[in-house]
Amino acid sequence: MEPRISILLSAFEALLAVGFLVHAFQTRADGGSATPWFVFGGLLLATSLFTLTRGLRRLRRKAP
Repeated sequence: MEPRISILLSAFEALLAVGFLVHAFQTRADGGSATPWFVFGGLLLATSLFTLTRGLRRLRRKAP
């Protein structure tokens, strides 16, 4: 996949993961069980940041 597209998709995924984590903190503050939100948000954030850094490295390698 084109590095720029990969970077944009990974950045969007990271924002989505942060939204899930914010929702988890709000659910926990309201007294609910937020464990699935923390697990899903954390895993999504980790994979998106990994893909983002990999795309940035590929883009840097292609630059003259």
